[in-house]
Amino acid sequence: MTVNGDDTELSLKEKVPHKHWNSKGEYVDGKPSDVKSINDYIDTTRERLKKAFRELEEKMIPFNALDVKAMFLGVHHTQRNKNFTLIKLIKKHEQECGPHLALGTMKNYKATEEYAANFIMHKYGKDDIHVAYLDFTFITEFENYIPAHPIKLHDPCTGNGTAKHIERLKKMVSWGGLLGWVKEDPFKKFQVHKEKNKKKKLKLHELVTIETKNLATEALIYARDLFVFGCYTGLAFVDVMQLRPEHFTISAAGRVWCSVYRAKSSELASIPILPATAEIIKKYMNVPAAKASGFIFPRITNQQINRLLKIIQEICEITISLTFHVARHTFATVIAIKNGVPVKTAQKIMGIVKASTMDVYTEIDEELIEEEIDKAAAKLSERRGMLTPMERIENYDKAC
Repeated sequence: MTVNGDDTELSLKEKVPHKHWNSKGEYVDGKPSDVKSINDYIDTTRERLKKAFRELEEKMIPFNALDVKAMFLGVHHTQRNKNFTLIKLIKKHEQECGPHLALGTMKNYKATEEYAANFIMHKYGKDDIHVAYLDFTFITEFENYIPAHPIKLHDPCTGNGTAKHIERLKKMVSWGGLLGWVKEDPFKKFQVHKEKNKKKKLKLHELVTIETKNLATEALIYARDLFVFGCYTGLAFVDVMQLRPEHFTISAAGRVWCSVYRAKSSELASIPILPATAEIIKKYMNVPAAKASGFIFPRITNQQINRLLKIIQEICEITISLTFHVARHTFATVIAIKNGVPVKTAQKIMGIVKASTMDVYTEIDEELIEEEIDKAAAKLSERRGMLTPMERIENYDKAC
């Protein structure tokens, strides 16, 4: 018998003359009295094999011809990979890779696991399925399921949020392939649908407005100061929160530098401290809450500061959605690139590994285009007044 291309044999332990065996019809020829019992036995065996096949199919795990044979014979056949299920793979990834991931990143993986578990229950009515059932249809339907069935009803996951869950699932299943859980990546040909979003950054006058605005509460003032600190250093929120006095050094020229390994990439970020950032450090480094923890700044969560930034956004009438990550983009473009800092230098300051990643932070806008065009126009005007080659030759002695 053959199951999904896998062959095995099953002997009925009956003997008939070779000339009486009909290999095409798979039955015995001859006198009815002589062959009926054998042919009936063959038919009964077929039905029992079909029943064994259906029982294995209902268990929602992959099986082969040997499994059907074992079920038919009533023999326990241990399948090597019967426990290789999707949710178990995700949990294994959490156990083995989780310690090497940032807490925020791991939180996102847990959300992907919850979406996957909900989808499996929605589609199959089961808590889990074997990885062998993962295919192009599965991930296509999963992509459509996520925005239609949000974990948080008030915050549906759409657009690039859905794409992130798909990317994480693809990554974990691909990792399962390295472990030998899947023979071939079932999602290899699936293209993640991502929208290219223009990264949000402040204009210089908006940054000045935030810096100089009178705010009513200490919480708002603290959130504003941390945000401005991010605008002048390019540090992510998690990196700002881990700053300690030992991260600061003085160069031979007397400038204060901040050198810290980024939490996300473990890449070293080397940042010259500007007067504006020095003032913010001085303001908070001796606050009792900061000194007690050993950090430069008192503790606050990313969720708390982003909520406060939304209030500041309204007070300052900022049109873009204000989050701490906007500060990082503002540093790259408004503080660094637009003021003559080379892209590679800005990349080093921000602790970015890949040049392609830096492209996200340095999108050319109208102001940069104006500056480059003005430079080109000046050079063109200068060249228009130059002598022709023959005039140059005639005046060569004078030029020398």
